Amino acid sequence: MFAASDPAGRSAHTRDAVPRWLKRLAYRLDPSARRIQRFAERRYCRRLRPGDIAYLWPLTSTQVYRDARERGAFIVNERINCHRATSTRILDEAYRRLGRPPQHGITEEAVREETAKLQLCDYIFAPSSPVARSLRDAGIPEEKILRSSYGWDPERLAREGKGLERVEGVTALFVGRGCVRKGVDLLAHAWAKAEVPGRLYLVGNMDAEIGEICSGPFARADIVRFPHTGDIGPIYRSADLFLFPSLEEGSPLVLYEAMACGLACVVSPMAAGDIVRPGVDGLVVDPLDQEAWVSSIRRLTRDSDLRKSLGEAARLRALDYTWDKVAAQRRALLLKAYRERMPKKGWRPDMVGVDRPPLPERGSDSPKEGSLRPAPRIDARSETDP
Repeated sequence: MFAASDPAGRSAHTRDAVPRWLKRLAYRLDPSARRIQRFAERRYCRRLRPGDIAYLWPLTSTQVYRDARERGAFIVNERINCHRATSTRILDEAYRRLGRPPQHGITEEAVREETAKLQLCDYIFAPSSPVARSLRDAGIPEEKILRSSYGWDPERLAREGKGLERVEGVTALFVGRGCVRKGVDLLAHAWAKAEVPGRLYLVGNMDAEIGEICSGPFARADIVRFPHTGDIGPIYRSADLFLFPSLEEGSPLVLYEAMACGLACVVSPMAAGDIVRPGVDGLVVDPLDQEAWVSSIRRLTRDSDLRKSLGEAARLRALDYTWDKVAAQRRALLLKAYRERMPKKGWRPDMVGVDRPPLPERGSDSPKEGSLRPAPRIDARSETDP
């Protein structure tokens, strides 16, 4: 359920908490959207039935997790980035190196709240090994972690549009929010030091502090900044290199897209996750090792054969990560986890797909742990079926 989704995001399985015709007025009356969010969460919780799968994202309030648990739901969290305890440690160190006060906005209370949410979950999707490691470091048991990935949409990349202006030398590309977390400052300084023929394009909205930190490199003619754009396919297709020295990630969608477009990639270990195999699909380089980044940029600028071989390997690798394939893999993981969890919750595997009874009203006796609960109405075929 969404508070009020954009038309392009609506489908047969989504519901808007705020009716479409009321959306503009609601957001005009509540610019912060806090009340809208609370309203959406209340509507969501009222629709939950015992045995339903509550698929929750990080910014969902802790109360929703508690209500879902109280109502007998099977709670699954999507961990789109590392646990905030890991993120805070990485970003605090990044700002310390820059001699600037941290601007990440993650508080100790936010870290504790995130841990509390995850402890209420039955399972947690981790899109990469670094994310899974951060969860274990936060005390989440390995058996609660579902290892998966993210993916890319061929239709999105197939759109036509204006690409990047070609220049003599290589066309290098960064796509994403320009911020300390993404390592944009590290990339800009490494590119400037490499002194290679070509141009570096930074595509995405840029934090104001990055402009201050990178005032020197940004004054160069061979570093060009573009705002965020939805027509990204032509931009990828007109580039030669994808450079992404991110310090902290989940599993960046832009990397899947760059690989799908056959770009030779130089990425940090956090960005590479389980997708880029070092030396096979791209080069994996410590984001803090400036000399290694300079060397990698120079190497790929001079060696067109290496660029082509890495790009082709990346393209083939990305074919395994279209959203259709990733969705099928995630569905299988989720059904398997659900069925394994059923006996502990008092559900029977043969009840997958049965009708659900009405949810008890608030204040009435809720089903006790271990009582019989029907499973959600999901396809009861084997998880290996297409």
